[in-house]
Amino acid sequence: LSSNEKWIIDSIDENISTNMNEYMYRNGENIELKEKIDTYYGLNCRIQKDYMIIKDNFLDDKFIWVGRGYPYRWIVIKKNAYLDESMLWYDFKDFVSKNMSNVKITDYYKNILYESDDIIKIQGVYEEEFSDSGGPFLGYVKIDRILKEALFVIGFANNPGKSKTRLLKELEIQIK
Repeated sequence: LSSNEKWIIDSIDENISTNMNEYMYRNGENIELKEKIDTYYGLNCRIQKDYMIIKDNFLDDKFIWVGRGYPYRWIVIKKNAYLDESMLWYDFKDFVSKNMSNVKITDYYKNILYESDDIIKIQGVYEEEFSDSGGPFLGYVKIDRILKEALFVIGFANNPGKSKTRLLKELEIQIK
């Protein structure tokens, strides 16, 4: 087992992702939203059919916020000037406070992992002011050092009083 541990874990994770992917898109995709995100950011993505635009501020701030109803899931995409990796967390908190006034990123838990030289995974917890709730978020930041840009793609989950593990996995599949 120990000599095949990585292969076993990767195979299980791939199987889970494949099954969840089929489940997530069983009702189709939101083609209009998919095309808008591709036009804005050059991302070839899949968006579930029931996602809608919550806020589109691409022209002014290179920001879009999409989401779906209960259990709540949001995805935000933001292209930002890239200055320094040590500032990514603060850049993220700053654009959330400017574009999502009801959301507060907390410092109770934060995790930053390097997936590669140009892909950084960030995780943490947020509070949502209007519903007096919150939950976990996860996302990826793609760094383009030549263009000096960072592309944030972050998913937020909210399912008060219930498990959010499946919701986070679905968000991660969509974001990746």
